[in-house]
Amino acid sequence: MPEFEEIKENKLFKFITDKKISMVLLKVFISAGFLLYIIYKVNFAQIFITIAKANLVLITAAFILTALNLYLQFKKWQMACVNLLHSNNKKKIWISLFYGIAAGSFTPVRVGEFFGRSIEFRDKSLLQVTFATIVDKLFLLFVISFCGSISSLFFLRYYFHFALSTIFIFLFIILLVFGFISLMIFKPELLNSTILKRIQALKIIISLRDKLKDFKSLDKIFAVKMILVSALFYAVFILQYAILVAAFSGNSNFFMFLWAGVLVMFTKSMITPFTFIDFGIREGASVFFLTKMGELSTVAFNAPAILFFINIIIPSTIGVILFYKRDNA
Repeated sequence: MPEFEEIKENKLFKFITDKKISMVLLKVFISAGFLLYIIYKVNFAQIFITIAKANLVLITAAFILTALNLYLQFKKWQMACVNLLHSNNKKKIWISLFYGIAAGSFTPVRVGEFFGRSIEFRDKSLLQVTFATIVDKLFLLFVISFCGSISSLFFLRYYFHFALSTIFIFLFIILLVFGFISLMIFKPELLNSTILKRIQALKIIISLRDKLKDFKSLDKIFAVKMILVSALFYAVFILQYAILVAAFSGNSNFFMFLWAGVLVMFTKSMITPFTFIDFGIREGASVFFLTKMGELSTVAFNAPAILFFINIIIPSTIGVILFYKRDNA
């Protein structure tokens, strides 16, 4: 078709369809969309009123849990350092963790965390530290994805009235996918049957297997421990979120707040790689889910914003101070 050929030769068409440009435009669109959604839904004049009426005991409890949050992050990173970097210097691991949080807090998709964690490990290559960090993050992503995907199905069923048969089909697919990934990591020898070999021949499975091939060399006990500690860290994060929602709302529907926390963390983890900034994704998702559940948009905005402050800004400040002292030592 000559008309289509003319369109293909158009400079604007070439610019938009360029893969790198398309990804940038997509990130701009998604980031702007979340920020505009927050501006549209949240009554900013009510934010400080909501904060003034908040339950200080619950807010204090959320602050205290930050210590446990950081400790569990340390344990995850320590296990990764011991097994992959062959280092168990607790002081160095703590400092590396704080450097990583600080460097990741102001970089897109937290990519600065890889470089930040490597500063203290001058005897290791950036590639080694990056791989250890990816291992640390991937086990947490596994937990987030599993819990979040199942919780999302129940949310669609309850609030959007998806057919029960559709929910069960998607639930079966989710369990099948995560079961297959678990076998690929923990028990690859069980994937030798004819049917499973044919499944493994699929392009998407080959791609996934290539990405997970480096994990086959990991100690299985180490992998189990990483999943358990990641699950504990995840539980503490969700608990902090639920406590803060309860503090700002004055309601006691704690199970619903925990459910919202699972959905918010899942949404943030899935969407953040396609955005420029971390801020706004968590808050926008929180506003969406909690307002669907009957809470005020200001409550939904305040909870993740305060959570970002106590879990990211405070540790980042510690990391900056440690780096400043190191630089001036």
